[in-house]
Amino acid sequence: MSRTNQRSGSAPRRRSPLLSTNQLVRYDCTSYGRLPQCQVDGTIRDKSSLLSCIHLTLTIMEVNGTADILSSAYLAVEYMDAVLPENPLQPSMKHAWDYMMDNYTKFQIATWGSLIVHEFIYFLFCLPGFLFQFLPFMQKYKIQQDKPETWEKQWRCFKMLLFNHFCIQLPLICGTYYFTEFFNIPYDWNSMPRWSVEV
Repeated sequence: MSRTNQRSGSAPRRRSPLLSTNQLVRYDCTSYGRLPQCQVDGTIRDKSSLLSCIHLTLTIMEVNGTADILSSAYLAVEYMDAVLPENPLQPSMKHAWDYMMDNYTKFQIATWGSLIVHEFIYFLFCLPGFLFQFLPFMQKYKIQQDKPETWEKQWRCFKMLLFNHFCIQLPLICGTYYFTEFFNIPYDWNSMPRWSVEV
């Protein structure tokens, strides 16, 4: 998507405090994985001038009557990206992701990788609640005071949980690979959209 600050004759002219009236402003949002480039009089500006470009873009959108809630939200996220520092973990995460892509197939990543991540996150978030029910000072927060917890009940619950995860959820997780292949969703690092696009 490429836009220029061409104004129609009927729209009121508002002068931007950032640019003179004879400067041509262009911003390109062609790649979802990178910040848009702001060009003023053909000169590509860096990230530090992106804030000025976003301010100017909002002004142009207001003049042209094209400002809506979605484009305003997108520009707000672009502003946040420009203000926040770079993620220091990104290079190591990219290296780990590339290693995974080089050593495993897409089917293995989509199926077994998704299952491992799902199980790890599930049990990580369940662990505090599991431990709290056996701590004496947490018993006052127990909803069913007359039903004490035993290891036998927990083992029965754990077996049922494993059955649900591996016999019900795993077949559904297997569909992830076919879904991504059908819609041509890429797996490589450079094709992944920024977090703002996901939001």
